[in-house]
Amino acid sequence: MGSFAAIVVAFLGYNAQVTPLTCAVRSLSAFMVFAALGIVMRYLLWQAEPVVLPNTGVGGSASNRNHGIAPGASVTDALESAEVD
Repeated sequence: MGSFAAIVVAFLGYNAQVTPLTCAVRSLSAFMVFAALGIVMRYLLWQAEPVVLPNTGVGGSASNRNHGIAPGASVTDALESAEVD
């Protein structure tokens, strides 16, 4: 996210014919701001609880379709339940 923002700002600064120092400072600032935003977003998404959708009732319950694996189960849980079967 930060790299993309820095490239866009550098391209726009180059097209606007600003001085190289100004272009570099703006690109570095955009990189730092958007890299920090990307890190914060990644942390928040990593900490979020998985969303479990309710059963729709079409075609049976989700646990029957998935052979006992509940929606939102971790990969470790799914592999352990597959080894038991």
